Amino acid sequence: MLFGVCCSIDQAKIAKKIGFDYFECTLSSVGQMTDEEFSVFKQKADSLAFYPLAMNVMLPGTFRLTGDEADHETPLLFLEKAYSRAAEVKTESIVFGSAGARNLPKGFTDVKRAYDQLESFTVQAGDLARNNGIKLAIEPLSFKESNIINLVSEAMYLAERVNHPNVKILADYYHMVCNKESVSSIHAFGHNLEHCHIAEAKNRAYPDPSDGQDYSLFFSALKDVGYQGKVSLEAGDNRSFEEAAKTSFDYLKPYFE
Repeated sequence: MLFGVCCSIDQAKIAKKIGFDYFECTLSSVGQMTDEEFSVFKQKADSLAFYPLAMNVMLPGTFRLTGDEADHETPLLFLEKAYSRAAEVKTESIVFGSAGARNLPKGFTDVKRAYDQLESFTVQAGDLARNNGIKLAIEPLSFKESNIINLVSEAMYLAERVNHPNVKILADYYHMVCNKESVSSIHAFGHNLEHCHIAEAKNRAYPDPSDGQDYSLFFSALKDVGYQGKVSLEAGDNRSFEEAAKTSFDYLKPYFE
C-alpha cells in the first residue's frame, strides 16, 4: 500500500520530506485554475518529482447532479478539462464524494430517481476517466454530510449499476466510524476498492497515539482482501501541517508494513 496525505501543492514539499508516497489535492480546484495557474502547479509537482496520485472533491458544490433541476452536461464539460489536467500530473484516482453536487436537494425525496441520475452521470464520467487513464472511486459519506451513498455497500450498489471498468469504490475510516459501519464491508467489497481515506473519527483530526482509537481493524481488513492501493490522510486540526502530518506518519506507517 502507498501512504499519502491531503494537502496543497505548497505543502507537498513538506509531505515528501516526511516520507509520504504522494499527496492528494482537490480536482475542483485544479479544474478551476487558469491555464497559467495550472502551469505553475504542474511545474511545482515536476520540480519536486512528487505528484497528486489521487484527487478528491471531484466537483464544485455549485453543480447539481440530482433532483428536478439536475444538469449533467455542464459538470461533464468541467470534468473533461479537469481530468485532462489531472492526467498531466500523474493522477491515478479521482474521489467522487462531492456531497454538495450529488445530495438530493431540499424537497426532493425520490431516491430511486436520484440513483438513476447518478448512474447516468457516473457512466459518462467513467468514460471520460478511461480516456485519461484515471479511475473513479465512489466515496460513501457520513450521514451528517450527505443524504445519499453513506455506506460502502451503497457505493458498491452504484458501482455495480454503473458497471464500468474505471468506476470503483472508496473506504474512509472516518465516515465508516461515524456511520457505525463495520469493517466487514471491506471484507465484502474490498475486491472493488480503488482508494482509501483515514482520519481520527471524533474530530477528523490527524491520528496520533493519544487519540484512543484502534486503527488495526481497518488496516487488517485491507490486508485481508489484498488491497495494494493508496491510503490518504484526510484530516485537519490546530497543529501545523508539518507537526500533525509527521506525527500521523510515524504513528500509522507500521500498519503499511
